[in-house]
Amino acid sequence: MGASAVYYVAIGFVALLSHFLCKTTEYRELRVFSRTPRSFFASFVILLPLTFLILFRWNVGHDSRYGQSYSTAYAAASEGLNTHGFEEGFFGLCSVFSKLGVPFFWFLFFLGLVFMLCVSYGIYKASVSPLLSVITFLFLMVYFDAYSALRQGIVEGIAIAVFANVFTSPRTRKRDVLCIAAFLFALLFHSIALIYLVVYIACCVHIERKTLITLCITFILLYPVTQIILRTVMNVFTDSRYTFAGFASSYAIFTLAILVMCINNYDTICAMSPNGSAIINYALIAFVFMFNSGALMLPFRVFDALKIGYVFIVPYVIRSTKKKEERVLFYLMIFALMGIWFFNAFYIDRSAFIDYRFVFPEWGTATKLP
Repeated sequence: MGASAVYYVAIGFVALLSHFLCKTTEYRELRVFSRTPRSFFASFVILLPLTFLILFRWNVGHDSRYGQSYSTAYAAASEGLNTHGFEEGFFGLCSVFSKLGVPFFWFLFFLGLVFMLCVSYGIYKASVSPLLSVITFLFLMVYFDAYSALRQGIVEGIAIAVFANVFTSPRTRKRDVLCIAAFLFALLFHSIALIYLVVYIACCVHIERKTLITLCITFILLYPVTQIILRTVMNVFTDSRYTFAGFASSYAIFTLAILVMCINNYDTICAMSPNGSAIINYALIAFVFMFNSGALMLPFRVFDALKIGYVFIVPYVIRSTKKKEERVLFYLMIFALMGIWFFNAFYIDRSAFIDYRFVFPEWGTATKLP
């Protein structure tokens, strides 16, 4: 297992910390319970092992390697040059840090800290099982996006914090304004934030269980039509710059399985959360996107954006399952799907994160490099 063992050790510490820093809430009439952090600070402490790793890594992840694309673009930003065509928000952030003479390591440190603060807030606000959230966070590679997709990592962090509020708070005009403003702000860092605006609109509509089933079947039957519509839209927005990658079967299977479990537990999820229907709507829209992945440009990018919702959805599915036998089945299904996906992405493809390196052996050099 080698250097990758640090991630599993971190998960072990997360499990230990969550045991002591979470409180249990029982829903006696529902015959289920949830585990939630005692405070935002408790949530941050629970995530500290993973936060420590992301803050003190060096040359782990494509975009985080010194001497390559992002570090050279960061250096160019000090002269006002946007050599990589970054979005204005990210380029502006690079410019501020680089013009102040902040070494690239501390810029990465700042990005990692912002990301983990957003995740800590999200788990504090909306997770019904921090440990399950963190395992999902790791296995679906959401965590690693902040190592190797710096711009998208910022957007995903913002989205985690925003959807934590969406999943737990009733819809109001104030919430609409704040959430939409947050996604528009995220657009300054990566255009993938547009997807979250679409998902947010879908989450604002209360859909009954029978209607959800009808919609799911309808979208499956309308597959040929949605393929044409989505391909047309993709060509307009991307100006035909990308090619279609084909049907992403693993994504479609995963999103469908989670959606079926959500529908099965619809009543309990809605009783556990003031806006439980938004959680299930998110699962529906994620399935619709991935079922039509053959009509999407770079479907893995779309899934990377959508997978952040499962940090909350997976714990809700498990915690809302009343029957022990059914809960065991759901555990096995979910972790088999996530485990296979993680194993393929992390080990078979030899990911950029498997050989973890701490900055400490090179501290004197790394913390001074421009």
